[in-house]
Amino acid sequence: MVDRRHYSRKRARLLCALDLYAGASFGGYTSNLSFDGAMMESSLGPGMPGPKVGELGVFTLNFRNSMGSASLKMPCRVAHVMASSFGIQLISGGLNKVQREQFAELLDGLK
Repeated sequence: MVDRRHYSRKRARLLCALDLYAGASFGGYTSNLSFDGAMMESSLGPGMPGPKVGELGVFTLNFRNSMGSASLKMPCRVAHVMASSFGIQLISGGLNKVQREQFAELLDGLK
């Protein structure tokens, strides 16, 4: 299998949310994160519909940095769905320079 990732994933358990343009919202935690993707774990109840592959939305990441609590909102696309985990393709090109620097600082601090 070919790995299409441009950036290596780092383990990270950070509070996050996925708000789809279609109107659905999901909260949860990341299990891994890179500059262009994230795996999000959400607690969907039985019978609750999850997002569909290809849906567009906004991924919000909450974390602490040198300035205290911070959050980043990034445009995204649902890349794959497995039970209550979602693979999220981050469109980091939608971030401004300050946001990209914050995101890079966050990723540099992860193991």
